[in-house]
Amino acid sequence: MSELKNISCKCGRNYVTKHFASKCPACGKTNWTAEGGLAIIIFIVALAIFIGLLIGSVFWSFTARRKKLNQWHSIGSIALSVLAFYIFIDMYNEYPNVSIIAFILNGGGIILAASNLSELYKKKKNIKEHPPSP
Repeated sequence: MSELKNISCKCGRNYVTKHFASKCPACGKTNWTAEGGLAIIIFIVALAIFIGLLIGSVFWSFTARRKKLNQWHSIGSIALSVLAFYIFIDMYNEYPNVSIIAFILNGGGIILAASNLSELYKKKKNIKEHPPSP
């Protein structure tokens, strides 16, 4: 970040900066260097992965149940939950509140996926619920 970068603004002026984002001295427009744009893209991808690990399993299980998808979607949801548990256990010391929220959401995703698998199994084996005998 200490080396100087040449920026070409849309107003036609060229200027030199050492920052990722800078304002054009002529028009005041904010311009980004290539490294700054790459940093933003990496941040957005990391945020999407974090959100996917945090709530992905619950939404995947819910969608599989609602759209009546096959058992592989429920198995994939359980696998995503296990992966998220593994990642958020490592983060527990630094971010305990986020980890607890992730445990609750992914635990709910496992329960929902397991109930969906049970429902699919009953449907596949044609198991009917019997009323209690008198």
